[in-house]
Amino acid sequence: MASLHASVGVKLVDYYLSRGQYDCCVIPEADSFSVVAAMILKARAGGAVESLVTLEAVDIEEIQNIAHSAGYTPPSG
Repeated sequence: MASLHASVGVKLVDYYLSRGQYDCCVIPEADSFSVVAAMILKARAGGAVESLVTLEAVDIEEIQNIAHSAGYTPPSG
């Protein structure tokens, strides 16, 4: 797992084995989601994984700043 991350310049922050619906949680740190998506494609193509759920962290402050500047007036009725 670490070699895959290193090969594309992604930092493997941590990983956890888990019980329940998901077997593990991998936390990478990358410059773009595209790099992580490429790693997922490689893992799937190699048969290492069958089903993945991918969650992307977002910067809520950045989203709030953009929302504040969005020019929207709700329709009145």
